[in-house]
Amino acid sequence: SGVMEGTDTLEEIAVAIQRSPQISRPVLRRVMRPVKRPARRVVMIPGLHGCSLGFSRLASFVPDDGEVVAWEHPGLDESGPVPRTIDEIADTIASIEIERGGDCPVELLGYCIGGLIAHEVSHRLLDAGLDVSRLLLIDAHTARAMRKAGLSRRLQVLGPIELAKARFKGVIEHRLVRIGVSQLKAVFNHVDRRVDVDVSVVRTGGELAFGPLEIETWRDVARSVEFIRIPDVGHVELFRGRHEHRL
Repeated sequence: SGVMEGTDTLEEIAVAIQRSPQISRPVLRRVMRPVKRPARRVVMIPGLHGCSLGFSRLASFVPDDGEVVAWEHPGLDESGPVPRTIDEIADTIASIEIERGGDCPVELLGYCIGGLIAHEVSHRLLDAGLDVSRLLLIDAHTARAMRKAGLSRRLQVLGPIELAKARFKGVIEHRLVRIGVSQLKAVFNHVDRRVDVDVSVVRTGGELAFGPLEIETWRDVARSVEFIRIPDVGHVELFRGRHEHRL
């Protein structure tokens, strides 16, 4: 109210919203389906510029005996810092999931760079005694594979440019770009560790920024790897095009 007019374009509305002060803390952990005594807890972690609500339709396909939780990116709160390492992000997510506890097994889903984060979260949950029954990674690369793709060189050139452009577009956009650049930089120093969990890797048919994704990418860092191809759906279209039932 008072921020926009009914005749404003979508771009004008976006600019107007970003001029408004942030008056509430973002919901970082969204319980999309609460269950009193769940048979499983499904924890979903988005890609670089995704959000928890992007998993809404996928959550509806989880059997009714499962609690569904989806995370935002730690760092969205303007009053707090932007995480600098993959470990820092994984610590934030894992500490809350461990606190929630429960006797049911946990299934982790990670999309794009969220897959790398989910893999690291699984280490912490296992160390805390939780039962991690499966990792589902969608178009996700290991840190080693991302570095081999020349990520550091591109970020050195494009990172400052994208941050400068975002500064002129608004507070929210600048914050999101800062989070994205920070997460990609965090990959430089991250060390992939083997986890004693069965992994399912979903590969869509879209071109990926970090190069080819094959089963060997994850074989060294998991107990077992199942490779699933959805070749007729693109990386972004999987969720935007309502193809979640394919998962």
